Amino acid sequence: MGRAVAAAVVIIVIVIGTIALVRLTIPVEPTKTNTSHTGSSTTYTAILASGLRLQITLNATTVQAGSPLTAQVSLFNTLDTNLSLTPDLPANSTNVPAKSTIGSWNSYDFFCGSNPTWSLAGYALFGGYYSSGNISSAGKPLTMIPPVLIECPASTSPDRIVFLPDGSRAVAYYAQSASADASEAAMNATTATCAYTSEDETNCSGSTSLFGYWNSTADVFLQNATTSSQYFHYFSPGEYTLAVQDMWNQTIYAHFQVVAALSSPVEAVSVVGPIPPYNPGGPVISVTLKNVGDAPITSLNATLVLEPPPNNPGGFSVPYSFVFNVSSTNPLLPGQSTQDSRTLIGAAFETGLDYPLMISGPFADGLYQFSYTVEVQVVAPS
Repeated sequence: MGRAVAAAVVIIVIVIGTIALVRLTIPVEPTKTNTSHTGSSTTYTAILASGLRLQITLNATTVQAGSPLTAQVSLFNTLDTNLSLTPDLPANSTNVPAKSTIGSWNSYDFFCGSNPTWSLAGYALFGGYYSSGNISSAGKPLTMIPPVLIECPASTSPDRIVFLPDGSRAVAYYAQSASADASEAAMNATTATCAYTSEDETNCSGSTSLFGYWNSTADVFLQNATTSSQYFHYFSPGEYTLAVQDMWNQTIYAHFQVVAALSSPVEAVSVVGPIPPYNPGGPVISVTLKNVGDAPITSLNATLVLEPPPNNPGGFSVPYSFVFNVSSTNPLLPGQSTQDSRTLIGAAFETGLDYPLMISGPFADGLYQFSYTVEVQVVAPS
């Protein structure tokens, strides 16, 4: 396939993670990387002598294939006073290793390279376990954006940036404008896709997490730049390294492992019925399911198929659907259970017989679907 740039296509590009390239106004010296753990999260940090901290936080160090991993990169002013920074843009950026590395990394991570000349911090994802001792053998980073050709908007570089005290809040000032932009000097490392919404509009953006990568040698039409594309790959089981670097050559290596996804992430805890008071139209049945995986579930359905009993081989199989109160705003978290009841009009079943229960739904962000059948028995309420 050739690259596609049609005049009729309106591209909405959400450029993520742009932080301005700056130079500290006081001398800086990097210190060693530290690692801390809070619950299931792991944070890696490196602090300059100036008090500016580079850090990355992973919400987990082990995830199932197809499940999202949240990784936030941020710069934090640890001082209780403003920290003023000014642009430092030498003509030949290759003279500064950090700038050169970040500039090349951005083309793998952000649409339009996310203005690589102005990147304060950059990240790159590699398949395998790497650190400062062997990162030179890692090869090219994994490509986190679909290989599509889009029109890149022009951007204006700030002339001065001020980090506010005790945080990542920064204010950018422009010489040609009396206004200033305030934002967080933080970004999520993300996998990007394009949603083809109509013949005239395609929305290309990052998600909020990492869950896969693209074949960088392919040419993909915009309407095919979704997770269903043959050029997209969910992370396969193995080790991965997320390298983060700032302009002062501070580099942090964060590691996580992808394991094979559970074939049955939801367990059928119970199928109970008939529940009184008894309905002449059919029994009331209650189904309880539990998330036994390690990823949130944002939608959940189950279909109970009541097959004819052995003494009635000529009968019909009847499916009855159960829809659970699970959504993106009310996800079923690992270890949690959910229950749904309904009246099965005209249903009949026998105790002691196995009936198929088909369970289906997506994990958080709709990144991975599961669908499978388990055998259950309908038991009387206790």
